[in-house]
Amino acid sequence: MKHSADFNPILHENQELIEGILFAVGNALFHNEQLVARLEPLAGILVAALKDATVKTRYNAAVALGNLGKHRHLESLEKHRVAHRLFDCVVKDTANDVREAALHALTILIKFPPTKKTLVAYEAPSQVDELLKRRNPSLPESLVPQLKHFVTALKAA
Repeated sequence: MKHSADFNPILHENQELIEGILFAVGNALFHNEQLVARLEPLAGILVAALKDATVKTRYNAAVALGNLGKHRHLESLEKHRVAHRLFDCVVKDTANDVREAALHALTILIKFPPTKKTLVAYEAPSQVDELLKRRNPSLPESLVPQLKHFVTALKAA
């Protein structure tokens, strides 16, 4: 099985269904703030999906997490360590689409002081600085300006 054990066993064998559900959740959260309270309990499942073997599943989960926190700060995001997990995707994921989606989600979430504080405590700025210094060939040039902007936003008071 390719998927995290946190998913319902019925879904394990249906890759496209999982991807579609995650896409629909992210889309709904983007367009309808009133759904946040109903979909907030999915935060743990979305975090688990960030570790899925499939790029599209990880990508859709990152987008959905950013959209979950788009409208207001949610305690569930702290509880499930969303900022940590998304940041780990930015620096460690092998798929550039996932890295970009996770970075975009973090850019949305850092407008809330608790998330920003969490990332600073996690030493995100120094980790990004180190990533940029090493200039790993797997780091796409298109991500460099976004990473620099992210670090600047984190360091701002």
